[in-house]
Amino acid sequence: MRKRRLVVTRCICANVSFADLLRLARERGWNFAELTEQTGATLGCGMCRPYVVRMLQTGQTSFDVMDVPHCDDW
Repeated sequence: MRKRRLVVTRCICANVSFADLLRLARERGWNFAELTEQTGATLGCGMCRPYVVRMLQTGQTSFDVMDVPHCDDW
């Protein structure tokens, strides 16, 4: 049986996709702080933070699961 590939495409806490976050950031010229303040993304559990950072750097909106540090390490 084939293993299903897990991908991360959204901030679960804010219930918003990375595609929508990227669109908003581009349309409104928002940086990371403005994007998170206005949408609530990364402000819940924080596990999507490295994905949102990478999304803004690369334009990518779907990610393989990364090994991320515990939220308290940020």
